Amino acid sequence: MITINDKDNEKVCLVEISGQLMADEAINLRQNLEEWDRYAQNHFAVDLSGVSFVDSSGIGALVAAHKNLKKQGKNISFYGMTGQVGEMLKFLRFDKVIPCYPDLDSLLKGQKL
Repeated sequence: MITINDKDNEKVCLVEISGQLMADEAINLRQNLEEWDRYAQNHFAVDLSGVSFVDSSGIGALVAAHKNLKKQGKNISFYGMTGQVGEMLKFLRFDKVIPCYPDLDSLLKGQKL
């Protein structure tokens, strides 16, 4: 499931993803990306703490989110990765391309938001 909250912060749009980020949810995420340009914020903070499993299609959807937002002049960061999700993203060196943080406070400080 994907939840977007753009009400609490004028600088950052909070996105929560939960469940397993596999084929079906990855497709849902890619479809939602087309709507993200309507948000006024220039930074998207994606909470992955509720994601229990991610496969290659899920990784592809996260990369697509990064590319799509970058084309719009916006940024994305991820936080809260644990368990299999954290291990997978670390193994792929995901944080070398897209900023990743342990929690939202670290993200906000690291991105100066």
